[in-house]
Amino acid sequence: MNNEPVTLKEIQQTELKILVFFRDFCKENNLKYFITAGTLLGAVRHGGFIPWDDDVDAVMPREDYDSFVKLMRRNGAGEFIFQDGKTDKNYPIYCPKLREKSYIVREELFGQALENNGCYIDILPLDGCPKDSRKANAFFDLNVFLTTALIKKVNPKYTVGYTKKKVRMVHAFTRRLPKGVIRQLRELLRRKNANGELLCTVDGAHGYPNEVYERQWFSDSVPMEFEGEIFSAPIGWDKLLKNMYGNYMEPPSEQERESHFMTIERAEE
Repeated sequence: MNNEPVTLKEIQQTELKILVFFRDFCKENNLKYFITAGTLLGAVRHGGFIPWDDDVDAVMPREDYDSFVKLMRRNGAGEFIFQDGKTDKNYPIYCPKLREKSYIVREELFGQALENNGCYIDILPLDGCPKDSRKANAFFDLNVFLTTALIKKVNPKYTVGYTKKKVRMVHAFTRRLPKGVIRQLRELLRRKNANGELLCTVDGAHGYPNEVYERQWFSDSVPMEFEGEIFSAPIGWDKLLKNMYGNYMEPPSEQERESHFMTIERAEE
């Protein structure tokens, strides 16, 4: 067994390999996708990975996302692993991951619940979102409520941050429901908002309102270079990045620069 620490560069190279597979798969199956969040920011500001980042995010229009998930569940992901609630019964997050098998990622969020823990990229659907701020905020909050119920169900050590007694009681009741029922409730919530005037990535790390978008931002794609490869970026990439990060060309202070993985090690050969 190789006990040498896994370097950030190795993680980034692995994630790039997965992202290239994802891009090529989408092209072969005529599916639309876009790089987003820190991946898009890295492409614009650094021409590749943000130097201290170990995360890759892509989004897909809902119709293309649904087709992608069906193809992955049916045919698999080749040398990689497609992970969602169907392929890994304890996977609690809505958006799936494409994982690689050479590394083991240890994340406090999942504890010991997952069957597969390899290095990954996230693929998020672009869902409809109400324009009314109160309704949109409630949409995000309810999604988090249901997702954290699933996380707590598969990982009892996970700490839920609700402080109000009534909310804690409802959350505890929700956790008693079968996992399939909680997933169905989450799906119904998204379908109810499918025709919203705006779009959003309700599972994104930045939350409301940073991950709410005008539909025209994703009406077409533009080519964007990332680590020497060309990927699809949303035509409204500048507005998206301003909405998510503000003055996105100004790097954060060194104290604010952080990666996402808790710990990562090499898998046994």
